[in-house]
Amino acid sequence: MPVVERKSVKIALVNTPLPPRIFMHSQSPPLGLAYMAALLEKNEYEVTVVDCPPLNMDHTGLKREVVSFEPDIVGITSVTITFPSALQAARIVKENCPRRARMADCFEDVLS
Repeated sequence: MPVVERKSVKIALVNTPLPPRIFMHSQSPPLGLAYMAALLEKNEYEVTVVDCPPLNMDHTGLKREVVSFEPDIVGITSVTITFPSALQAARIVKENCPRRARMADCFEDVLS
């Protein structure tokens, strides 16, 4: 029986850049993304978490990171204040990785 090489699915999880000129107290790490990343890695997916705020990363840096990783799936998280940034991130993914699946989450605001 021939050995079939399994292609690893690459998933990028994104915490989008903060809007300019906004005051943010010290942020806690994006635990939801970290939990998802751990579970995905445990199930043999290749995962990267792009946590823009602590890196002072703007959308140009986000584009560079996502495009260089070449993900099959991109997950984008958002809260009310970062929703416009999440939309911009989704546009970046759509324009630069057009065949990639995209998903977004803003459950924190929807459920509260």
